[in-house]
Amino acid sequence: PFFVSGRVVTPASPSGNIRFQFAQWSSSGSALTLKRGSFMVAYNVTGADLAEVYFGTENGMVPGTIVQMDSANSTAVKTANTPYSSKIMGVVSTEPGKVLVGSEFAAGRPLPIALVGRVPVRVTAENGDIKPGDLLTTSATVPGAAMKATRPGYIIGRAISPFSGSGEGIAMAFVNTQYADPGAVMDPGIIPITSFAA
Repeated sequence: PFFVSGRVVTPASPSGNIRFQFAQWSSSGSALTLKRGSFMVAYNVTGADLAEVYFGTENGMVPGTIVQMDSANSTAVKTANTPYSSKIMGVVSTEPGKVLVGSEFAAGRPLPIALVGRVPVRVTAENGDIKPGDLLTTSATVPGAAMKATRPGYIIGRAISPFSGSGEGIAMAFVNTQYADPGAVMDPGIIPITSFAA
């Protein structure tokens, strides 16, 4: 992979064109001619979340899995396994837009954990059908999956796409881990934050 930064501009004088040829995962490329006096902007299209690298040793930590902190190591994560978990960290990212990497390492494989942003999340309808705008928390029956939050507690974020039916599925969600009260949500564009004394 490579990154393109800045601008490529063809001058109006002297006359001339610039010709590029590039390929995306193929052995041949398509020609692109940049006409005289014009310009080109290039950017990398990726996901829409901010992720940080943590390490996991458990099987099944696939993209979309909700993870929680591992108390044994500050750079390790485990699959979230309790409802309304206060230890949730984020979601294993499918295609992170930006990845932060620290200097500390742990046993296991590195995983990009989405801390905030739009990502696919494993979900179940065990607490009712999920509709866009619903708050999501950790599942009571499926480790690593989300369910609709129906009482105050820690949430992983807010559903963007719906999910209904039996079993497990995938829904788009905006990850924004915090403590919230679904009953206090008045404006669908606002997630209330509940403050409490330590």
